[in-house]
Amino acid sequence: MKHVWMGTALLGSAVLAGCFSPPETPTADACGAQTHAGLVGEALPKTFAPPDPSRVFRSGDPLTMDFVEHRLNIELDPHTGKVVRVFCG
Repeated sequence: MKHVWMGTALLGSAVLAGCFSPPETPTADACGAQTHAGLVGEALPKTFAPPDPSRVFRSGDPLTMDFVEHRLNIELDPHTGKVVRVFCG
């Protein structure tokens, strides 16, 4: 009887361990930010069509805090309109 209980405890531990595994590490450039890095310091071209999902915003704008690994973010200077930063998230 003791062996049955220990086997059940080990099985339960293995199942619980799977529930608490660490999240996957995001890919460094999952959104293709490096492809658009040349925009930094330039005005965003009027013909620029950002990929989906993406967001273009000005520094200081309120943003949601959700992390979307494949979302391209383009941050603009609020005074000049030039691209300050291009990043994933």
